[in-house]
Order: sequence, then structure tokens, then C-alpha cells
Amino acid sequence: MSSTPELPVLIGAGRNEPETLLLISAPSDSASVVTVRRWSAADWSAPPAVEQASAAALFAQLEDAQRHRRSMNQSLTQIRTWLRQ
Repeated sequence: MSSTPELPVLIGAGRNEPETLLLISAPSDSASVVTVRRWSAADWSAPPAVEQASAAALFAQLEDAQRHRRSMNQSLTQIRTWLRQ
């Protein structure tokens, strides 16, 4: 379990894409890099995939998911605010 604060983002299933849970860390430096832990409904019990991503690139992915009518438990405004910490 992570001791770093994380924003949980649950993304609804889409065309050929399972429901996905992301736990997004606050940006760690001036380069706005975040750590993302990702689980998929294809196997919730699997360990998370862990990646480093730029806040801007991650936000663009989430905007794209919303454009494709995937639901999210956080608004894009909330996510943008989190990524600008």
C-alpha cells in the first residue's frame, strides 16, 4: 500500500476496453511526472501495472476516454487540479 496521497479514478468500460482503476500520485517534481498504478476489470486480483507519465500526457488520455463516452468517477476539472499540485 502506498503512503503517498493518490487520486482514484475509475474509468467505465468502453468499446473493447474493460473498466479500469487508476491511482494517480500528485506530481513529484517540476517536470510534472506522476506515478500511475492501474488495474483492469479483466483481472482485478492481478498486481497493478505501474508507470511514470507526464501529467499532461495522462490528462490527454483521460480526456480521450471521456470523448469516447467512458464514464469517470472524477471530473476532468478535479483531475486537472490534482495534476497541477
